[in-house]
Amino acid sequence: MSGAEMSDVKDLAVKAGRDISGAWVSAIAYMGDQLGLFRKLAEAPNNGEGRGVTSAELSKSLQLNERYVREWLHAMVAAEYIECELVDSYVDRGEGTQEGKRKFFMTGAQRAVFAADESPFAMNGYFEFTLGSFRSIPEVMRCFRDGGGVPFSALGPDVSHGIHRMHVPLFVHQMPSWFANHPSLHDKMTRGIRFLDIGVGSGLSTIELARRYPRTTFVGLDPDAVSIERARKAAPPHLTNLDFVQSTIEGLPSHPQQVFFHGRHSFDAAFCFDVVHDLKDPVAALSTIRSLLKPDGELLWSEPAGSVDPVENRSTKRRTRQALSILHCMTVSMAEGGEGLGTLIGKERAERLAREASFSTFQLVHDISSEDGQYFYRLLP
Repeated sequence: MSGAEMSDVKDLAVKAGRDISGAWVSAIAYMGDQLGLFRKLAEAPNNGEGRGVTSAELSKSLQLNERYVREWLHAMVAAEYIECELVDSYVDRGEGTQEGKRKFFMTGAQRAVFAADESPFAMNGYFEFTLGSFRSIPEVMRCFRDGGGVPFSALGPDVSHGIHRMHVPLFVHQMPSWFANHPSLHDKMTRGIRFLDIGVGSGLSTIELARRYPRTTFVGLDPDAVSIERARKAAPPHLTNLDFVQSTIEGLPSHPQQVFFHGRHSFDAAFCFDVVHDLKDPVAALSTIRSLLKPDGELLWSEPAGSVDPVENRSTKRRTRQALSILHCMTVSMAEGGEGLGTLIGKERAERLAREASFSTFQLVHDISSEDGQYFYRLLP
């Protein structure tokens, strides 16, 4: 092996080591989130002489085993997710090792990322979604051999709840600008229209839109019964301009619950975020959406930014999405006998799907699209 080849081998081994480290850190961070350790630690003062708490104090406040809590704290310090300082140090002469009393605390930045779901930078939902997804690995490995897939309903509560938490920063902090910077839709919604929100999960997007556009009537749609029930419970009673329907998009035209639905050409606008690539038959779904829109209506469709060429998906966010596809987006579609498009369908495939569904216009909305975030497409019937 040449010197250049050996250098490449070492670089690749280092990269794989970072990925392995990230997997372990994510698992331990997930435990801290679920046990309430991040949230309780965030309550401790983080400046002045009295800042921080000891492992004994933290474990006692949560009624947890001190030794496990101490090791978790050390792991999170090593990961730079929390901080610590040594006070009242001493030397254990019997073992010959220096030990001491440490106090642990979180900086403002660490609190924003690990202890506040409402923060624009909150990450704990991603830990929950990731570790929840890992539980389906044995079933997905079976699918490698036998085909088929794992349905969304079988992925477990951590996955659906993790998705909800992941979407809080997006729908509370970023979504308002998506619509504000899309004037044709924003103006219509401000005046008041009929709006279909597709694949809403626990309803956060629909609820936020209903708050911001009180003159518009919203219908939130999702096939998952647990998610729709959660959405209905989350909707504030004073919001009378929204309703939630449990149904696939293809099943909506014949659905018995028609509080706001009046057949073909019922809606002035529709929105779907990270949905179409998961579906059994994306073209049929898009065709149904087109039939539900009024002749002058429009669909705002968002997909994760990425490419069908895997070489173009080597940024951190894109490679994460390329990997999670197997354990989520692709397998959910294939569980229903679907195409299994996968998470990253790229601009070209998105346009092809729109054309096959007979939309007359397909446009990338440049003002709100990002090459390492989300693509937004405007489709006209």
